[in-house]
Amino acid sequence: MFTLMGATPAIFAFEKVFTIAEAADRLGISLSEAHHHVADGSLSAFKVGRGSLRRHLRVTDDDLDRFVAARRVGPTVRAPDRPSPGPRASGAVPAAARPLDAPRRARRAALPEGRPGAFLEALRARDGRA
Repeated sequence: MFTLMGATPAIFAFEKVFTIAEAADRLGISLSEAHHHVADGSLSAFKVGRGSLRRHLRVTDDDLDRFVAARRVGPTVRAPDRPSPGPRASGAVPAAARPLDAPRRARRAALPEGRPGAFLEALRARDGRA
């Protein structure tokens, strides 16, 4: 077990220290992804050395355990399949009961069906752009 000089062993005691590359390898993620986790604070790391531009970061085994524990997921439970409700059970209103759709239904009924481009031709004719 390693402890920092002059520090309380209960606070700064750890079994193993990893570089960011080693931590990424143990987690099975890329080095850049590990750096992103350190940057956003989801993976704790500490700086060793004196450089401010080239930081030498280390991750303890406890930090890795906390990182994994925070992301642990349980089994996915799938909802049972239910039959789809009919139009009345779902609260749908029949088309004839929707008065605002009447003009749209009338325009649609007047359109020639089955020909490609018929809809656009009808719109152009309606707007006077033959």
